[in-house]
Amino acid sequence: MTARNLVTALADPLRRQILEQLTLEAASAAELATDLAAPVEQVRYQIKRLRALGLVTVQSERHRRGAVERTFITDCDELIFRRDEVAGVAERRLRDLGAETWRSLFRDAVEAARTGALHSDDRHHVVRLPLPLDARGFREVGERFEVAVARLVEVRKGCLVRLEESGEKPRPGITGLLFFEMPD
Repeated sequence: MTARNLVTALADPLRRQILEQLTLEAASAAELATDLAAPVEQVRYQIKRLRALGLVTVQSERHRRGAVERTFITDCDELIFRRDEVAGVAERRLRDLGAETWRSLFRDAVEAARTGALHSDDRHHVVRLPLPLDARGFREVGERFEVAVARLVEVRKGCLVRLEESGEKPRPGITGLLFFEMPD
């Protein structure tokens, strides 16, 4: 998977929705179509494209009414790319992807606040830490973010194994790590 292919895959709103749903919980094309209020054939087509890009894998197969029903899951390792890996990707596409990420984080935070999820200390963590950085410190923070993201993906993998073993329903959570340079 290249960053260019990932940016292209994330350019389509339905593909983004499918990836997000499959990041939280494995599902079949029919289940996704119902959850996303989209035609099942369109969902199947987008899953096929996402599988070809290596972003979605088959988690399980079962025979049902003479057909094979597959459940799919997102491979989060393939959703992570570094800024230096996007050489050749149009700046406009990167800006659009960044803007959509910001909008999604904002919508998630507003929904969490609306439903009261931000009032329970065991269900949220918010930290805002302004930092006076030199060029080296800026790089160091970026490196720490890469480590944090890798560790979060490891936690997700462990949770998927435990959820599969226990049959417990997953508790959806959103992690948004933000680091950006403030204007003077």
